[in-house]
Amino acid sequence: MKYFLSLFLLIGFLFAGSISALPAFEQPLDRAEKSALVLHVRILSEQTERLNSVASAVRLEIQLIDVLRNKAGYNARSIRVLHFLVQPNSFESGMRTPPGPGEWIIFLNIENVRMDGTVVPVPVLYRPAPFAFFRFDGSVAEDIRKLP
Repeated sequence: MKYFLSLFLLIGFLFAGSISALPAFEQPLDRAEKSALVLHVRILSEQTERLNSVASAVRLEIQLIDVLRNKAGYNARSIRVLHFLVQPNSFESGMRTPPGPGEWIIFLNIENVRMDGTVVPVPVLYRPAPFAFFRFDGSVAEDIRKLP
């Protein structure tokens, strides 16, 4: 009996340890504080193309409704399309599906990419990517606007 109880507890601890490997849920205001750019958008269309057995490329056509926060001084009005990867068949903690249609708050950061000797600022999804999208909520958007 003690053997089975010990085995049960060991398996429980191992399972609990694997759960802690997943990223903890982050509140939208915490994400906004860590993001260079926070947008209120409407998703107009989505295209997904399978790249291999693990990853798919996603192209989201968006309509910018409002810039909720812009710490980077980036010209957010120029963003019409977002490209990113999803891992639909992965057990990793990445994004498995793109967001559905409707209005979303998108959390982005700006990475500087060197191209032909020129540094180009490129908007990228907040990491971890599953937390880059939040279904639009007016009160959350208002709280984000109030952030310093």
